[in-house]
Amino acid sequence: MTENPLVSIIVPVYKVEAFLDRCVESLLAQSYENIEIILVDDGSPDACPGMCDVWAEKDHRIQVLHKANGGLSDARNQGVKLARGEYVCFVDSDDYVSPDHVEYLLGLLRDYGADIACGSFRPVSGDGESFGSQPEEHVACFDKISSYKALSGRYYMPLVTAWAKLFPADAVRANPFPPGRLHEDEAVTYKLFYESGKTVLGNREIYAYYQNEKSITHTKTRKNMEACLQAYEEQYRYFEAAGCPPLQAAAAKRLLGTLVDLADRGDEVCREFLAEKREKQYLISSVGLKAKIRYYGYLLFRVDLNKLYHRIIKK
Repeated sequence: MTENPLVSIIVPVYKVEAFLDRCVESLLAQSYENIEIILVDDGSPDACPGMCDVWAEKDHRIQVLHKANGGLSDARNQGVKLARGEYVCFVDSDDYVSPDHVEYLLGLLRDYGADIACGSFRPVSGDGESFGSQPEEHVACFDKISSYKALSGRYYMPLVTAWAKLFPADAVRANPFPPGRLHEDEAVTYKLFYESGKTVLGNREIYAYYQNEKSITHTKTRKNMEACLQAYEEQYRYFEAAGCPPLQAAAAKRLLGTLVDLADRGDEVCREFLAEKREKQYLISSVGLKAKIRYYGYLLFRVDLNKLYHRIIKK
């Protein structure tokens, strides 16, 4: 890392005229000033294109890209192409960040000699989050193996998202987001962790994650579930091609566990996946006995034995 690296903040913009000013204001209020803000107008049909241009006139650190609508992944990818920074940071335009967002992440990189820095977030439903009260400081470090395994545990949300992080720009260019896909973060962040090496995660809440119940993130659809399973299958094949048996097994276990969990809850996409026996190829020997017992238990009895066990021990 250079002494005072330029950080490129990429903001995809689409139908967010009620939130865009709030987002940009939080970026311009950063305590770390060596930033560039790239507003990617993804063919937004509302007032957002003009609002982006007005912001660019106000601050020389803001540049605007107007493009035809291509979705979140394409907007991010196009922003990365324009980025001049050593590091890239993603912010969704209906969200906003703390004043020390970039400074905190850069501090984690320096203090822990990491390649990727991650912060935490807090869900919000309105404006005015001050980020004043914070949890007791805790920092976790991961190597290329443990970072993926952590995606199946309590660190899932802070790790899986593209936002609240600093990534090396070159790594993001080499691993673009898949255009037209849902669960685009799930399809990319694990590659960045694996290929970059050391990841550090601090629990300081530096990102305000706006809870919009109408957004696709909060809407369960067939396309959403299919994209999730596609990402898990890709993870298995990625680690198989990389010659990493421990993570190949972890990916298989993750996929099988998700299928059983959601099929037991009635998800039709997962039930169809099992009915078509598409999961058979992931029943490798290294997936572990517990995972296999859970899987075969569901096939035989239509019960998730893992949930049954936890219900029994709670009694």
